[in-house]
Amino acid sequence: MDIARKIDTGTVWINEHMAIHPLVATGGAKQSGIGRELGVEGLKEFTQGKVIWASKNKPT
Repeated sequence: MDIARKIDTGTVWINEHMAIHPLVATGGAKQSGIGRELGVEGLKEFTQGKVIWASKNKPT
C-alpha cells in the first residue's frame, strides 16, 4: 500500500487486474490519461455548469 500511494498514476491494482466499478472514477495520470471516466468525476467531464436566475415576483 505504501508503494501504491507513491506511484503517480490514476489506478493501482493490488492482487487484481482491470477491476472496475461504474461508481468509481478511473483514468490515467499526466498525458497518458487526460480526464476521468465513470463515477461522479467521469460525469463531470461531460457536463457544463449553468446558472439560471428566475424571479418568482411578477414584473411591475
